Amino acid sequence: MNLEGKDLLILEQLYDAYFGSADFSISLDDLSARTGLKRGQMEVSLQRLKYAGLAKFQSYNNVRITPDGVLKYETSKGQTPICRKVLEIRRSMIMYIGRKSNKDEPYSRIRSLEIQKHLELSDNQFEAHWMILKHLHLLQENWPFISVTPSFWDNYDELETRGRLKSLLEGHPSKITPQKRGLAFQKGFAELLKYRGWTVEESVRTPGEEIDIIISKGMEHWLLECKYQKRPVGSSEISKFLTKLRARAGVNGIFLSMSGFTKDAVSTAEREIHQKIIVLLDRKDIESIVSEPKNFDTLIRKKWHLAISKRKL
Repeated sequence: MNLEGKDLLILEQLYDAYFGSADFSISLDDLSARTGLKRGQMEVSLQRLKYAGLAKFQSYNNVRITPDGVLKYETSKGQTPICRKVLEIRRSMIMYIGRKSNKDEPYSRIRSLEIQKHLELSDNQFEAHWMILKHLHLLQENWPFISVTPSFWDNYDELETRGRLKSLLEGHPSKITPQKRGLAFQKGFAELLKYRGWTVEESVRTPGEEIDIIISKGMEHWLLECKYQKRPVGSSEISKFLTKLRARAGVNGIFLSMSGFTKDAVSTAEREIHQKIIVLLDRKDIESIVSEPKNFDTLIRKKWHLAISKRKL
């Protein structure tokens, strides 16, 4: 179901009520007041959301969002202030549980109250977040404990990797050589792509060359070059990367540069679009991917389409 117009407006208020009300629901009168819609206008949207499994009626006059509705809204509007706050709490909950649990012990458990107190959540706030993680099959209840499931650890490991990459982007640790920082970033970024379903090969050596990362998904293959340096990537570095790409059929490139690209570098890459496409990712793009890894695939598709349709990078 594509969310737009009244559907999205209503789901936004249901999302806000789920994480802010006493019983996770909102009355139709309050929903009307918040959205500015009349009862009749809301009826069609509420029925659409209900049949899509995104909302349900608590009673004749009260409606609430479902766990699937929560996830759908976050996918559609993940950058709103309320979403960012909710997702940060959820990430904090996963990280705290992971650090307190034993990865080698199946269904390792921790007291619910300990988690709630550490995160300073009210009973309702804790319940709201816990129910979403349970719906995602990351946690299960064994009152008064919460147990982690085997699938919990993939989410925990991904969040831990994102945390390490974020620290590197912020310049931590400070006492580390640029080369070591670059290698740590390359390794962390490769790990992040694995969690997104890509098959990853690192530091691939062939006679006369070395490739930072090769990723594939089905029949799709990309070579990745990573540069973590102070100066922008120039045309000579793009030309060297193009040489690697030309030696391989059916493969295009992704160039990550924390310091961006010179105009000559972009021009060099654009001149070769008819033969090989190099998707250019700068610091802003990289920060977006670290913040939300699913943005990697979205950015690649968007920039690929721009290269094909407009011959622009």
